[in-house]
Amino acid sequence: MSVMPSPQSLVSESRAPFVFFEHVPAMSCRHGVYCMGLAAGRPLPQSNGKLLNELVHVGQIQGTREAMIELRDSINRILNVGYPARDPKSIIPIDPIHEQWHH
Repeated sequence: MSVMPSPQSLVSESRAPFVFFEHVPAMSCRHGVYCMGLAAGRPLPQSNGKLLNELVHVGQIQGTREAMIELRDSINRILNVGYPARDPKSIIPIDPIHEQWHH
């Protein structure tokens, strides 16, 4: 399992992309590389004056299994900021094989 860098060792790259997304419509795994396609809606004017929400691919995330587990854990932490702690027994593990890492 990869080790999360401490804040002092994380270097900021000014050219690193910032991606806004609203959906994860595609996922795959091939040869140990996990991929998630990211998408966002774009309003598309129609001839009748209405707007159609067109789904546009805005990027993808690729990584090892360990990196995806770390990403999942980070997402779980950020989503819980400002919310009361949940009972760990009420959480259904996404990956039962690695459930032991979370106890």
